[in-house]
Amino acid sequence: MSLRKTLLILGAILCATLAPRFAEAQVDVEIQQNAQAIVDLINVPFAEGLGFFTYMGWNTPPEVFDLKDGPRVEIGAGLNALILDLPDLGSLTAAGVTVLPGDVGLIIPTFLPLPIPVATARVGLFNGLDVGGRFAYIPQFDLSSIGIGISADVTGFGFDVRFKVVDDPLLPTIAVGGSYDVMKGNISVSTDIQDYATSYSGGAVTIDGPAGYSLDWDTQSFGANVIVGKDLAGFYPFGSIGFQRNSGSITSTFNGNFDVTNGGTTNYVINAVRTATPVLFEPKFVLGIDVGEGFKWGLLFESNGVDIAGGTSFKGRF
Repeated sequence: MSLRKTLLILGAILCATLAPRFAEAQVDVEIQQNAQAIVDLINVPFAEGLGFFTYMGWNTPPEVFDLKDGPRVEIGAGLNALILDLPDLGSLTAAGVTVLPGDVGLIIPTFLPLPIPVATARVGLFNGLDVGGRFAYIPQFDLSSIGIGISADVTGFGFDVRFKVVDDPLLPTIAVGGSYDVMKGNISVSTDIQDYATSYSGGAVTIDGPAGYSLDWDTQSFGANVIVGKDLAGFYPFGSIGFQRNSGSITSTFNGNFDVTNGGTTNYVINAVRTATPVLFEPKFVLGIDVGEGFKWGLLFESNGVDIAGGTSFKGRF
């Protein structure tokens, strides 16, 4: 056999050997790129909204406690829920993502679906000045044992101070306040992808294996506001406007352990992460009502100009 023929045969063998390896490497790159595109998009609304979520829930009309009326303590409990500005998952297709989370049964939360229980307490210091504290908590839970792939936990606390600047029978009551809040939490969802057919590198493939998404945040917020309201014989409407300065981190993680079948079967382990900081400065707008005397029911709506939150609470004074 001539040297020329020998080289041609070796070259053909080498190309036949390298071609599937090149295709496998390309699939690996494309799957990782898809996962990264998903977390890059999904993390945006959480980075924009979780600073706001950290400090919401202060149901505080301008009725500051006065020690001249005797020492008073207010204790309350309520629920808060946040609706974020939702991302357009359809834009993932335009970005070249061939596997959308919803297509394979991975329901990535585009809002925080958990109402957060909040406990509050407030006490007067001296005439026209009081301080309050709040504690938000959801203990760690995991529903995978009953076939629901979700787990979560949330812990938050905060302190505030209010000072009354206008208190006249004929005028609205006006107070100024400041607060500091901290919150940490995790929400994780998972699914098992089975026989999902799509294409990579121009070829049809089938994907099987577990996939998961996790949202973790550790945020802090300091803010100040002006509160205006008026007690109308047991019906107390109020509103406030202010600002918040947020800090901390918000991290989205998408992971998978996939068997990709295209003639043969190859295993790919995927891990995509995106970390961002919350919005540094943002406005704070609040509208609310308190109903009752002594024992009160409150309804509260809050916004940072983009996201909306709502809450309700019951408060008793002693």
